[in-house]
Order: sequence, then structure tokens, then C-alpha cells
Amino acid sequence: MMFDVMKNNLDHIIIKTLLGLLFCISAVLKLISIDEFELYIYSYGFFSLNTSFLIARITIGLELALGTGFLINQYHKLFRLGYLLSLIGFSAVLIYAIAVGRTDNCHCFGEAFYFNPVQSLIKNLVLLLLVIILGNNIKPYRFKGVRLLCWLLVVASFATPFIVSPPDSFIPEFKESSAHINSDNFYNIADSSALIQSNLFKDKKIVGFYSTGCNFCKLTASKMSSMLQRHNIPESDVIYIFFGDSLKVQNFYSKTFSLSYPYLLLPPKELLEMTNGRIPLIVLLDNGTIVKEYDYRSLNENEIRDFFAD
Repeated sequence: MMFDVMKNNLDHIIIKTLLGLLFCISAVLKLISIDEFELYIYSYGFFSLNTSFLIARITIGLELALGTGFLINQYHKLFRLGYLLSLIGFSAVLIYAIAVGRTDNCHCFGEAFYFNPVQSLIKNLVLLLLVIILGNNIKPYRFKGVRLLCWLLVVASFATPFIVSPPDSFIPEFKESSAHINSDNFYNIADSSALIQSNLFKDKKIVGFYSTGCNFCKLTASKMSSMLQRHNIPESDVIYIFFGDSLKVQNFYSKTFSLSYPYLLLPPKELLEMTNGRIPLIVLLDNGTIVKEYDYRSLNENEIRDFFAD
């Protein structure tokens, strides 16, 4: 095996290797927290939920492919151009985020490291400078089958996010909620509690059942916040039901970017009896009649939009 490292400037090889590792690490960390990354893309309001699923995985695949291409050191001009264009594209998104006043985590390293848009843009400018310094004159490594290996790894890079974490919309069993409301308990408990005075059974309502300490509840509420605001669904048509205390609910709302949706607190036993022990649960009600149920994976943006549009 002959790598021909001595034909290259060693400093440039080190820079290229570090840049490759950085993109690979960034991709893996995004994949580990892909639910949050999907929501981050969706929160910009440019793409539907299903399209956001695809963009998240294509972005991860692109970073893996470019990082792998740098590490294996083949087709240098092509991969360098791809690296430059991806950094320019990511930076354009960050400039937009800064312009609209966003200060939340940009997910360039998933949930592992917090970078706001300004910090991430500075990081990208440093990377752009390093890629420019790298130049186009780097000799490829030479060993048998290296070019075939390179393209196999590129294909594997784009396939990996879809295999490790298939989009919810791709998996038939995710189209139906695995959480279901116990209608008998729901109506019985509602009749004997503050729920009956909450306008819960008047007109069309979307009801969310959450625990303030549940991570999937927070993800669901974040997804709902973006969806409800995008389709201009009034706060008065939304009711959240929690077990927990008011202080924890306010913290929950803050972390999930929720508006001031009306909410009620129930004892844990009563809430879990309503949901058969499964949360989060989202329910569409039409004058008190249960129309549709969703869990985090089965949330359907088009169905919810059409429910309120009718």
C-alpha cells in the first residue's frame, strides 16, 4: 500500500484530514439527535414536515460523503468544491437566521454542543479559510481499488441516515398512532373535572396530553408549535393537559417555543387513565367527538391543517 504522503505538503494533509473528521463528526452528532435536527429545519417555515425529514437526512449524508472524501483523499478538486459550496450554503442559512433574530442552537453539532447562529457562522468562515488555503494541488493516495472504495463510501454515506433513522413518513406503521385515548375514561374524568368548563367540547379543538419531564413530549410540543403557528391555528383552539406543576409547565412552554396555549393540570393517575398510560398523545376533537389521534411519530401536518380548514 502506497499513500504518497511525501508528495504533498504535510501541513495540507493534516488540514484536509481534520476538515474531513470535522464533517464526519458533525454528521454523526446530527444523526444521533435527528429528531431535534428535523424540527430545526421545519421551524424555518420553508418546508413541510415530510420534506424536512428528507432535507435533514440529505444534509447528514452530504456531510458524511464530503468528510469521507477528504479522509480517503480522492478526487480532491471535486470534494473540495463540494465542501466549499456546502459551507457557503450553511453560512447563507445562518445569515438568514441572524437576520430574523434567531439565537437558538443551529445544530451544526447536533445537541452535543451548543452553537448559536453567530458562533456557527464564525466557525464556518474559519473553515472556509482553511479550505481555500488547502488549494487544489493535493496528490491522491494510491492503493488498489481506492477509487471504487471512495464511491462505495459516498453511496453508503447518503444511505446511512435513511437506514439508521428512516423518515417517519417512510414507515407504514408510523402512519397510525401507537397511543390511543381511552374514550370511556376521558369522558368520565372530563365530566367530573375542570375539563368540562374549559370549552374542550365546543367547536374544533386540538388537545395535547403531556408530562413536563418527558423528552418526547417536548419534541412533540415543539413540532406542534411550528405546525400550529405556520397554519395560523388560533391559541383558543388548542388545549394542553399536563401532569406536573405550573412552574414546570412554563419551563416546558419556554423550551418548546410554545405560545400561551391554554392548559390544565390533572393528577398523573387521571391523565394516564385517559391515555392508557401512553404519552405524548395528540387528539383532534370536533364538538367533543374524537376524530383523530397521534403520537410523536404519526403527527400528520396535512390532516391537522385540513381539520381546521373545513
